[in-house]
Formats: sequence, C-alpha cells, structure tokens
Amino acid sequence: GSEMCIRDSILTVSEADRQRVLSAFPKHTYVEVMGDTRCDSVLERRDNLQVPKLPAAAENKLVFIAGSTWPPDEKCVFPGLKDALESRPDLFLIIAPHEPTEDHLSNAENFFSGIPMSRWSNMSSDIEQVRILLIDSVGILAALYHHAQMVYVGGAFTTGVHNVLEPAVMGATVAFGPKHSNSMESLQMLEQGLAACVKNADEFHNWLFNLLDDRKRCKELGKQSREYVEGQAGADISLSLSLNHTEDYQLDSSVCGASSGASANDVRNCRVGIALNNRFNDDGQKQWLVFKGCLLYT
Repeated sequence: GSEMCIRDSILTVSEADRQRVLSAFPKHTYVEVMGDTRCDSVLERRDNLQVPKLPAAAENKLVFIAGSTWPPDEKCVFPGLKDALESRPDLFLIIAPHEPTEDHLSNAENFFSGIPMSRWSNMSSDIEQVRILLIDSVGILAALYHHAQMVYVGGAFTTGVHNVLEPAVMGATVAFGPKHSNSMESLQMLEQGLAACVKNADEFHNWLFNLLDDRKRCKELGKQSREYVEGQAGADISLSLSLNHTEDYQLDSSVCGASSGASANDVRNCRVGIALNNRFNDDGQKQWLVFKGCLLYT
C-alpha cells in the first residue's frame, strides 16, 4: 500500500466520527475508521468466558437479565417485569444488583414475593419451579449475559449507565435509563435504533411487552447489536519493525530496502510499519501506516 506520514492521518472509532471529521475538514486526504479497543476487549472476554449453568427451569425460556441495577433502576423495571412474569410463563428473570448487599437482595425478594425465586448461592440445578434467579455474587454477570435475549443495563438513573457492550456482544436486546451520555456505545446504539432509552416505568413496560409480543423483532435487534460490536472491533495495533542491523549491529542495507547505490547506507530508507488489524483497501490489500526513517533518525 501507499506510504504516508502519521501526522497526516486521522483515525476514528466509528463511521459516524469519521463523517463528523470530514464535515469539518472535507479536503482531508486520509480519515479512516480504526475501530474501538473496548470492543476488541469485550470480544476477547466473550470468547474466553466460563459460562455458568442455569437451573433446568430456565431451559427453552426467554431469559431477561436486569444487570448492574441500583434501587432507582429497579423502581423503573420491577413493576413491568412482575407483570411479564405473571402473564408470560416462558419468561425467566435474572436480577443482578450492582451491589448485592443483604438489604438490596431482600428488597428484590419482597417485591417479587409469591413468584418462585432462588439466590445464586443457594441454587441447585434441579430446581424446577423457580422463575427468578437473584445474583448475590459479583464477577459473573458478563458470563450470565450469554444466556440472555433481553437485558436492562443499570446505572443510568444514578451516575451513568454501566457496560452495554457486554450484553450486546452476546446478542441480547438492550435497554437502559436516561443518564447514558457517559457511554459512547449507548449513544451509537440509540442512534442506530439498536437499543432503547426508558425514562420511567411506563416506558419500560411498553418496551418490554412490545418485544415480548414480537419475538422475531427482539431476536433481530439482538443479532444487530452483536454485529455492531463485532463491526467496531479491529482497533488492536500490531507492529512490524525493521531494526536495520545485523546480529553484530552493522547496518543492513537490505532491510532498509536499498541494496546498492548512494542510498544503500541511508537510514532514511528504513521503515517502521503499523498494521491496523482488519483494515484493507478496496483492492483487498492490507493497510499500513508507515513511519519513514527520517522520523526515526536522531
């Protein structure tokens, strides 16, 4: 591919960012989407997770997870979830409070009293009637998302929404509250119609029941959410370095790309190439950022 100076390039996280840069600098010659390292990280974690087993009662059910919730989140989502559990026998609910204190856990148990529930620490695989799994441990939520078709991500009624990438990469349909400007991914997913922002219990109830009544749409949104995360990945950087010397530290002109002539011993002919993973031009050639020797020479 062609060489360029790194100072002349602008690399953005998303296509929307790229368009914003181009609107401000329409004559810029090189603005490319690099990707989001957070998406690379969440994909790597997804592919290496130990997926916990749910009780038999969750098999062949639509699994909804209320994840990383705080009391204001629960005030918004618990009424609708209770209605759904009472009217949709194929719904299985997992509640994972952000801070699973005894008071917080007891509040959930009291709200859903009368509906069979088990705490994670007391769960046995042969529980047949349980409809709700209450997570009283930390560190397993990301793996539990593997089972979910629908997810509400907490935090957006307090300081800011928690991680929306973790459920999205698993193919779940996602909703969250109004304070989500701290998360670029949540803004992008809203912009693309992949996620929902619910501001109160009525809005959550409508979102929940609309998708429970349209399972095909629910599944499609989850698929698109997973593809969104996968499409944003590829920002990890791999380096190919030409150190331009032999084992006895003599200049190796062949490494510098000139085997003879006046330029054979000119360090300015050396290169350091940075390849952005998964980035190719229209001809299928891998794209490289190339630092010329003049930038390395001191």
